[in-house]
Amino acid sequence: MNWNQVSFSLQTFYSKYSPYPDLFCYWNADSDGRIHPISSALSSNQEVRGPAIFVRAEPPKAKDVFTTSDYQSSSVNQDATQWTVELGVQELLDTFKFYKDNSFSSVDQPRAYKRMMQKISFMQFNN
Repeated sequence: MNWNQVSFSLQTFYSKYSPYPDLFCYWNADSDGRIHPISSALSSNQEVRGPAIFVRAEPPKAKDVFTTSDYQSSSVNQDATQWTVELGVQELLDTFKFYKDNSFSSVDQPRAYKRMMQKISFMQFNN
């Protein structure tokens, strides 16, 4: 791709339908191409220009406070059986369109709240 200065998103961000931040991307920071629509998805003031490579992150893992092992939580938002490494073209296009009218903070707050409430109800139900 002949990139001179590879940059990457400092944190993961949401695809259109994901309950957790599931994407990160790489791009040429030296590019003077047009601003990529995904720039508004990034929580920091990073600006993606020109072509970018998108990668799906694995579902977050919960930490078992009683042992030293990590485990996949059985709560809905972290169901690893629904996770796939494949990132379809249509899913990316939907995500790009979604971020034309949305920012990271407008997406993160309600989705993070929903995840937190699911965890709380899951913990109360199992105690």
